[in-house]
Amino acid sequence: MKSSYQGVLFILIVLMGASCEKFVEVQAPSTSLTALNTYSNDATAASVLTGVYSYMGDGGVCTGGAGISLSSGLSADELTLSAGAFFGRNQQLYQNNLSSMVDLSPSYWQDYYKTLLTVNSAIEGLTASSSLTPAVRMQLLGEAYFLRAFFHFYLVNFYGKVPLMISSDWRVNAVTARMPIGDVYQQIIYDLKNAEELLSDKYVMANALTIYPAGSEERVRPNKWAAAALLARVYLYYGNLTGDANNYASAEAQATSIINNNALFGLSTLDQVFKKNNLEAIWQIQYVNPDYNTEAFHFILTDEPNFTCPTYISDFLMNAFEPGDRRKTEWIKGFTGSTTTYYYPFKYQQKTDPNNSEYLMVFRLAEQYLIRAEVKAKQNKIAEAITDLDKLRDRAELPLLAVTDPGITQAALLDTILHERQVELFTEWGHRWFDLKRTGEIDGVMSTVLPTKRPGFIWNTNWQLYPLFQGEIKLNPNLHPNNPGY
Repeated sequence: MKSSYQGVLFILIVLMGASCEKFVEVQAPSTSLTALNTYSNDATAASVLTGVYSYMGDGGVCTGGAGISLSSGLSADELTLSAGAFFGRNQQLYQNNLSSMVDLSPSYWQDYYKTLLTVNSAIEGLTASSSLTPAVRMQLLGEAYFLRAFFHFYLVNFYGKVPLMISSDWRVNAVTARMPIGDVYQQIIYDLKNAEELLSDKYVMANALTIYPAGSEERVRPNKWAAAALLARVYLYYGNLTGDANNYASAEAQATSIINNNALFGLSTLDQVFKKNNLEAIWQIQYVNPDYNTEAFHFILTDEPNFTCPTYISDFLMNAFEPGDRRKTEWIKGFTGSTTTYYYPFKYQQKTDPNNSEYLMVFRLAEQYLIRAEVKAKQNKIAEAITDLDKLRDRAELPLLAVTDPGITQAALLDTILHERQVELFTEWGHRWFDLKRTGEIDGVMSTVLPTKRPGFIWNTNWQLYPLFQGEIKLNPNLHPNNPGY
């Protein structure tokens, strides 16, 4: 991390706070924050993390359609890049041909670490503060721990070994070495456990204090259940990494706590899943500009694929759906061009949304059913795993799996769950790209996929990690060596 990051905290607060006129129900945060007064009162303290959410909802690489969902969908087998858009970063991503010498790879590294400076400063400031309302201090501190875990989760899954940034001291961060993947996961788990302890079990308003009346919740500030959702996912991934079955039991417990909370959560109908504040939503991000829905803007085709919308759904994904799967008809639409029909994700339906009817979905209940099904299968609870899987198959109007079928072995069921994740979570926050890596399926899948994207080339397993830009390594030699193959 660069020495120029010094002071970026307050610059980010100013820029992020000024980037939106409204975040849920409050005015834009004050831009006169200083190190002395930021955590001296509830409003300015809350505005720091509000600024982070505003930044995430502003269409940058932190967000789904503009960043993670697009780039990982290109890297995996979900999206096809239009021939007219074969240049720059998208071409490198699509052809799994990223270079460490040219800073064209997604800038998650820079954006996430800059944002982590803000988050770490918040943790330090909130911890030291004695003037905040206790409930506000607890909620905000929980949000900060949650965000630190969230950004480290995506960093470790894109880059592998990464530095742990748990301080706001740029002098420490500028020389921090990359940590083993297991150590990063342990820090993520530690932060999420702290978040669960601190966060409200209800949805709070923008002041981080007032609880929404039941049934009218804006689900845009993380709460205990958002931390539990990420923790369930992290335990699943960590179990894949370590082989320790205790992690699967922990993932099951976290997912179950959410699934059993019928007062707040339930599966929505397919046409309502991505609407704001629906029962399936665990955590959503409100768009800064409701007239600019980044998911829809980057995916929905109103013309043949072009610079603005350079991708369409791959044949691999189109062919993955079983006959009659309602997700294919509800969440995929087609645009017929001069000679070809291009299919595109239609989970988010409004390119411009003056009524603000859609928020960016980060965590939703369907993923928790899939997590619980997978970890139950890992623990050889075959019938229970099938019951969870059938919740989503039933919603998709697919035949239910036969619990008594002797052909459903543990291995076969895990393959079925991976397939269900492919067709349920496509183009959402990198799930497919990460699933292929954590399950060890990436080499087999990409050995077939890559030659269709980059004729004449053979898949290299090293390409499952993105490279660090050599400029970063030059500034901090402790980041050396780069990921293998770069």
